[in-house]
Amino acid sequence: MGLGLLNKAKNVLGQSESSARFVAANWDAYSPTTFLTADFISSDKTITAGNESLIGEHIIPPQTEQGFGYGTPALPYNQGVIYMDLKDSASTPVSVDGVIRLVVSDYRGEETREVFRGNLSTLKQGATDITKRVKFPFTNKTGKQNDRLRIYFTPKTVGNGTVSSANSILEIAGSLKSSR
Repeated sequence: MGLGLLNKAKNVLGQSESSARFVAANWDAYSPTTFLTADFISSDKTITAGNESLIGEHIIPPQTEQGFGYGTPALPYNQGVIYMDLKDSASTPVSVDGVIRLVVSDYRGEETREVFRGNLSTLKQGATDITKRVKFPFTNKTGKQNDRLRIYFTPKTVGNGTVSSANSILEIAGSLKSSR
């Protein structure tokens, strides 16, 4: 039974094949990577307080699997971290605050899996000291070619109403595996 077949047979994880579209994998089969601002946000995004907006999207390239996070909590010094500081596009940039959701989506956006949800105020910790950053181990939810890794943001404060690609900083641990 291939993952392309949308029947209701159970796989080894007890999921139906249709819900197994996203690969469940072991973290040590992947190489660590770090997703940066330019990987997700190519232009300024308009935001409104209290409304969730898609602020970033990364399309998984051909012949690879990618996901958020790296490592395992069982090995604390071998796990990824996450750092985010979203700022507006004002001449003196102001940090915006709210809730971030990281999602793995199929290429059509019809099937999604939430990987992480957190307050941006927590994710800003550790700007100069990596040991203060939020630990972000492998999430066991990856996507394949043409799937999307997406960042959704529900702002509490909006500054001038934008998230700036030039002023914001994203450093998100990720996992990468070539399928060649």
